[in-house]
Amino acid sequence: MEATHITLRDDVSDDDPVFAPADRVVAHLADGTVIDSGEVAYARGHARLPVSATEVRRKFTDCARHGGCADADALFDLLARLGGIADLRMFAARAAPLVGAA
Repeated sequence: MEATHITLRDDVSDDDPVFAPADRVVAHLADGTVIDSGEVAYARGHARLPVSATEVRRKFTDCARHGGCADADALFDLLARLGGIADLRMFAARAAPLVGAA
């Protein structure tokens, strides 16, 4: 069985001609199971398919933890207040222990 097969589309999205109108992933597993995403016009997080603040936080903290962040929740909270921090040196000093930087 072929490990990878890619089919490209030539049609373009009405919203943005750089993109196809939709994407689709179909996986054929060794046991014969077929998993089909169906047509996906917009990725989660796109303006037309937004995610909640809770989902954004969860994705950030999952990625930060995977990257070795010592306290992903505290880093998220700190970044959420970035606009109110007058001195970026203070931000860097608070962020460094959270990400494990020296």
